[in-house]
Amino acid sequence: MSSLKTRTTLLLNWYANPYHAPIFVAKALGYYEQSGIKLAILEPTDPSDVTEIVGTEKVDFGIKAMLHTVAGRAKGYQLTSIATLLDEPPTGLLTLKSSGINTFHDIAGKRVGYIGEFGKVIIDNLAQHAGIDKKDYQAVRIGMNVTDAICRNLIDAGIGFVNFQKIELEQRGHEVNFLRIDQLAGLGCCCFLLCSVYCP
Repeated sequence: MSSLKTRTTLLLNWYANPYHAPIFVAKALGYYEQSGIKLAILEPTDPSDVTEIVGTEKVDFGIKAMLHTVAGRAKGYQLTSIATLLDEPPTGLLTLKSSGINTFHDIAGKRVGYIGEFGKVIIDNLAQHAGIDKKDYQAVRIGMNVTDAICRNLIDAGIGFVNFQKIELEQRGHEVNFLRIDQLAGLGCCCFLLCSVYCP
């Protein structure tokens, strides 16, 4: 019988990738076990589902940006954010330099990929902030396949991560532009938070 005091589940906000490294390093070094925690690290099928899964107590913890905690509470889920995973947001608009998209205003007439429902909200809000009408660009839901969608010319730009898809694209020989979302919206540094957790 296990001597561990706690068994718990952590749902990632995406499939495992470089910005989850601290979680996996801590597991590999035995930090959770030293604290009496047996941690199961899970990946979502759809990143849009994480807030609801945590909010309905199907898992103990989940990783999402702070805005998802706020949106989840607005939907009636009893959630709170308890810690910071990254001190700067890794999210931005990825494009190939050959796309001609060098500023956010250049999305006019282009196809912009997003992962889940909040990705569409982010694109539309950034467009509104920049004075761009929704009819002037096409938002395309591409799921967790930003790199592939860009390389296959399914989209001209996509919401992705500086420490993941940008590197993947560069490893495939592409020159890449990366426009940080927080800077596009003039938000400063909006931290990416771990975790949303159910609170009775």
